[in-house]
Amino acid sequence: MDLRKPTTDEITRLAYTLYLLRGCEPGRDVEDWVTAEKELSDRPIRQPQTTHAAHPTRPVWFDQSSNRICG
Repeated sequence: MDLRKPTTDEITRLAYTLYLLRGCEPGRDVEDWVTAEKELSDRPIRQPQTTHAAHPTRPVWFDQSSNRICG
């Protein structure tokens, strides 16, 4: 199982969420950062999902003149 390296943005968002969930108690920012970093790092890398569609996905658009979906 491969572990992922979280981005700074991901760590920041989770650390801030932990801060909010704790009731915005100040002075524990380093603890929140380390907890967030560990929690995100412990998650396995998600493998891309394969699609079992009968045909490959193709682009679609809405034609306003005919009011229909084209593709």
